[in-house]
Amino acid sequence: MTPFQVAESGLHGRGLVAATDIAAGATIAVWPLLVFDAADPVWGTGSLIEHYVFELDDGFALILGEGSLLNHRRGDPNCAVELGDETATVTSLRDIRVGDELTIDYAAGDPDRDFGF
Repeated sequence: MTPFQVAESGLHGRGLVAATDIAAGATIAVWPLLVFDAADPVWGTGSLIEHYVFELDDGFALILGEGSLLNHRRGDPNCAVELGDETATVTSLRDIRVGDELTIDYAAGDPDRDFGF
């Protein structure tokens, strides 16, 4: 059983909420990445996909599966995402209770990042 479920979000559209209590430091999920080369037109085109990709040093990545439903909470996320070469690993930053929405900081702590929302 996965420790989360898809539900309506209090932040934006749909999101992931805890289906069970999750302890701090727990691995919540590991999802595959779809990696785009920096030359691929996935950013700055106004396309829908640019709202779901993460910027890498040499391109962009889309988390497949439910990972694209993680919503943003600048400065106070309860989860962290680590992007590897082929996977995204999501871990809890603190204890999370059943029904809490799982959130990440899209800016990864960079206060100067602006996503227009």
